[in-house]
Amino acid sequence: MISEEMLKKAAAEADRVIRDSLPAPRECKHEFSSSFQKKMRRTLRKANHPMIYKLPKRVACFVLAAILGTGTWVTVDAGARDIFTADHSTDKIEIVVKLWQNNQWMRSNSSNSCCDVNV
Repeated sequence: MISEEMLKKAAAEADRVIRDSLPAPRECKHEFSSSFQKKMRRTLRKANHPMIYKLPKRVACFVLAAILGTGTWVTVDAGARDIFTADHSTDKIEIVVKLWQNNQWMRSNSSNSCCDVNV
């Protein structure tokens, strides 16, 4: 069986042999391609400003969740489905008029006179 001490000696010897076989760092001249440098600049920019690059993903997730939630609601609720499937163009106008009249009535009956606005 090989002891831990023997493994340490063998690893140190292998390390020395590999280092001796490599050329000196001063002899190694390498120029990176322009595409590599461009990718590295982009990566560093993303690392320095992570919120700017994460925000669009978060917004997209929120929009997707809203769309899926609305789709599920319309699928399950028959009343909601009728809003989207039937032609309610005149009903919509009546709802807006009723809401407007109700809003005016609430404003005219409010006890706070500084907020009363009758148009």
